[in-house]
Amino acid sequence: MDNQVKVDPQQSTSLKSDLASSVMVDGPIKIPETTQFPIKSSHKLYVLGMILLLLGGLIIWFVLKTNEKRELTLKQTISSIPTITLAPTVNVTSTTRSLPTPTVVTSGFKLIEESAPEKMIWYQDADEGIAFYYPNNWKMSNSGSTYASLTTENSNNVQIELFPRSKNLTEDFSKDVIKRIAISCAADGPTGSSFCPEEKVTVKSFVNPQGVDGLRIRRVKETEIFVPVQSKEETVELVIAYELPFNKEYFAIAFMPFETELDEKIELVANSFQRMLQK
Repeated sequence: MDNQVKVDPQQSTSLKSDLASSVMVDGPIKIPETTQFPIKSSHKLYVLGMILLLLGGLIIWFVLKTNEKRELTLKQTISSIPTITLAPTVNVTSTTRSLPTPTVVTSGFKLIEESAPEKMIWYQDADEGIAFYYPNNWKMSNSGSTYASLTTENSNNVQIELFPRSKNLTEDFSKDVIKRIAISCAADGPTGSSFCPEEKVTVKSFVNPQGVDGLRIRRVKETEIFVPVQSKEETVELVIAYELPFNKEYFAIAFMPFETELDEKIELVANSFQRMLQK
């Protein structure tokens, strides 16, 4: 027991104070932060691309579904439409001046309920009350102020004129027709001119095969040619005219040639003329 070391209490306190001072650090203790690694831009583009791809797929799916619904609705609508059956073509034909295609016209005159001869076509105008037929290999058309023009199988032309009523009409039907025929004959141009003198017109009454009174007229057409060599010539043409007593706008119809030597063609059509009855 004599070997025990005695420690001075003051010295012990001094040692504790030195130990404490050696452990303490100036200022607050810093805790190291977790290191943050930045996200690369390529990763962001990848994520954005996946989002756009998903949205695009949803849009395409929606459009396809919508189109399927529309097609189904359209098919149902079409199947519900009733079938339309066209009416049969009417055998009796007629036409108007603006459209010389055979069509039925209902107006102030009655259609003629009879069949045309074989290989013939009926032409009936219920507005003007006139009817006639022509060969089925001819073509009808409108030509300027002319009521109608018939082109034959040989490319000749038979003209059909309606003469309008005016204050200058007299009670003599033949004289009024002769004046109108002379007017329709007159023509003037740079290469030549033509006219039909009234004094050279001859008129003869007749009754056509349909029982209609008419006028068979012969007119002399004088033609003067200027080029290439000046010359004069005369031709005689046939014109057949009928009175239209029940037509308020026109007093006569005339069948005349556009070229000469068409007497047979003119008679073929003009002899079939009939007046339609009023309703």
